[in-house]
Amino acid sequence: MTQSVESRERGARNPAGGWPSVPEGYRATEMYRAVSDACYVYRYRDLEHNLWKFGWRQARKRILRHGALSGEWENRGHGELRLRRRGLEVRLDDGTKRLIGWKELQEFVRARRY
Repeated sequence: MTQSVESRERGARNPAGGWPSVPEGYRATEMYRAVSDACYVYRYRDLEHNLWKFGWRQARKRILRHGALSGEWENRGHGELRLRRRGLEVRLDDGTKRLIGWKELQEFVRARRY
């Protein structure tokens, strides 16, 4: 059984392969690595668990409950990142910065778990 190109395009989820939509100029792999690194670096704040289990607002409260966030950039080899009150700030290898808001961060974490 074959499908026409039109019917496949209509039924396609999104070009990033199941990930939330990624803005123009950013690759899905860069965002995936940034979210993975953030989950690892901020594991002491239970970042991934809180975003998976709770709504993004409650997760944000629980994460910020651990005390003030340091303004320092963390690096795990795929670019620098830091967790802020507004979300995850990512500095990519080419020098550009991107802010991933809490709601979008939650979408990435939930998509990553499947």
